[in-house]
Amino acid sequence: MRRQIWRRVTIGPATVVLGALAAATVVQAQNAPYQQPPRHLPWRPAASRPIPTTAQEPYYHPAQPPAPQQGWPPAVPPTTAQAAPPQQVNPRPFPQPQQGHGVIRTAFPSSEQSQPQLAPKPVPPAPQPGAQPPGQPLAQGNTVLEKLQSLSLMAHPEFRERIGNEHPIMPALRWAKAGLPYVEAIDDYCCTLIKQERVNGELKPPQHLFLKVRHRPFSVYVYFLTPEAERGQEAIYVEGQNKGCLLAHGVGIRAVMGTVALKPDGVLAMSGNRYPITHVGIANLVRELIAVGENDIQYGESEVKYYFGAKVNGRSCTCVEFRHPVPRREFRYHIARIFVDDELNLPVHYEAYDWPEKPGGEPILTERYTYVNLKLNNGFTDMDFDIRNPNYGFSK
Repeated sequence: MRRQIWRRVTIGPATVVLGALAAATVVQAQNAPYQQPPRHLPWRPAASRPIPTTAQEPYYHPAQPPAPQQGWPPAVPPTTAQAAPPQQVNPRPFPQPQQGHGVIRTAFPSSEQSQPQLAPKPVPPAPQPGAQPPGQPLAQGNTVLEKLQSLSLMAHPEFRERIGNEHPIMPALRWAKAGLPYVEAIDDYCCTLIKQERVNGELKPPQHLFLKVRHRPFSVYVYFLTPEAERGQEAIYVEGQNKGCLLAHGVGIRAVMGTVALKPDGVLAMSGNRYPITHVGIANLVRELIAVGENDIQYGESEVKYYFGAKVNGRSCTCVEFRHPVPRREFRYHIARIFVDDELNLPVHYEAYDWPEKPGGEPILTERYTYVNLKLNNGFTDMDFDIRNPNYGFSK
C-alpha cells in the first residue's frame, strides 16, 4: 500500500510542479552571474544589464597624480643584520636598508633624494623578443637595464594611449609584456619590501622585510625588520632544493625549534600571509599583473588613468590606476594602482582595494607592497641563499 501511494505522488502533478520549479531555478542561475556582486558584499549594486564585452570607456589622462594615504611607506628601522660571507666565498659587504624613507606623495620630480645604486657589474645579454606586436616599440640599448629603461611609460605613448577602440587596459598590458623578458633577465637584486595585507578579513600591520632575490635559479632570502616581535626571523627558499621547502627560524620562544623546513603553501608558512614566498619579487608582480589584465580585457567596465609626477620614497614615478566601478565576480579588485619608477622602469609600489561594504563607503584596502632601496645585479652567489652563511642566524 505504501509503495502504491509513493508511486502516485512521484508520478502525479506534484512532480510536474517540482520539475518546473527546478527548471526555473536552473535558468535563473545561468542568467545570474552578471547580475550578482561578489558574494562577500552585503549589498547589491544596480546592474540591470549583462557585463559588456567591448571597451566603451574613454582614455583618461588627468594632470594631477592621485593622493595615496599619507605616511606610507612607514619608516624602515635600521637593521643589525650583517651578512658578509667569508672572503673566499662572497667578499661583498652586505647591503643594509637605509633609515628614514619618505612617504608616497603627489609631487613632481626632484633631485633631492638619493638614487638607488646600480652595480657596475656587466649584465648578460637580454633575451631577444620575437616579432613585435602592432604598436609595441623595440627595446634600445646594449645591456638588459638599458633595454628595460628604453621601454618606459614616459618614453612611449604606445604604452599609455589606446589604438583604435581597444580595451582601456591594453596599453598598460603592452608595457608589462614588453618589459617582462628584461625584468626576468636581471640577475638579482636586494631591497626592502614594505607590505600590508588583509588576511581572513583582518588588515595586518605593515611589515618591513629585507630581501635578496635571485632569478636563476629562483632564490629568496628574507630578514624580518618589523614588527618588533618578529625582528630577526629569517627564511630562505631556493627553487629545486630542500625538497621544495623553505627553511626558516623564529625568534624568542620560537627559536628553540631551530631551523625548520616548511612547505611554501603550507598552513604554517602561510600564517598571516596572502601569498607564499614563491610569489615574492618584482618579476612575479609583473607576471601577476599580466595575468589579471588578460582576464579583465575580456570584459568592459574598466577605467584606466595615468598620473605623472607621483613619488615613492622620493623617486619620480608614473602611477597607473585601474578601476572597476561595478562589483563583478570576474574582477579581483575595485581599484588597483601601480607606481612605476621612471628611471628604472620597474613597478615599485602596488596597492589594491575591494569594493566598499555599503554604497558610498570607502574602498577596502586588501594589499599594498612597496619596494625601496633597490640595488640591482649584486652578483649574489649560492652562499647568499644558504643557511650555512655565517652571517645568518640559522642553527647549524
